[in-house]
Amino acid sequence: MEAKTIETISKNIHRRYPEVSGTKPTVRKQPIPKSAQNKIIAAKPNYLLTYKKEAKGPFGKSISCWVRVVASPDGKIVKITTSK
Repeated sequence: MEAKTIETISKNIHRRYPEVSGTKPTVRKQPIPKSAQNKIIAAKPNYLLTYKKEAKGPFGKSISCWVRVVASPDGKIVKITTSK
């Protein structure tokens, strides 16, 4: 995935989820499902961008905030999953 595409996706995610602002994602290519591998039209693999940040919770405990984004190679966000 191109750096410019990752930057565009990151700006969108940082705007929607300010708790992970300032973090850079880890990027992994997702494998194509076996059901789509036999199609005549070759499917392009999606990418998984994972944003993680530690925050301080009550009584000084640390809380991990995760935002997982599945995006197409052209930068279109397919799915967003969060955990707090």
